[in-house]
Amino acid sequence: MPLSLRGARSRGQTHCVAALPERIGPYRVERELGRGGMGVVYLAREDPK
Repeated sequence: MPLSLRGARSRGQTHCVAALPERIGPYRVERELGRGGMGVVYLAREDPK
């Protein structure tokens, strides 16, 4: 059973929050959509050429 955020905080664990990247390869990052145990998901758009 996964720990809730409250459970994680009560055990003294911290959560790392990185700055939103401006670009990932040819994509311009617009915003964060979600995060979880496997990573972070961003909404990004490819710049027109």
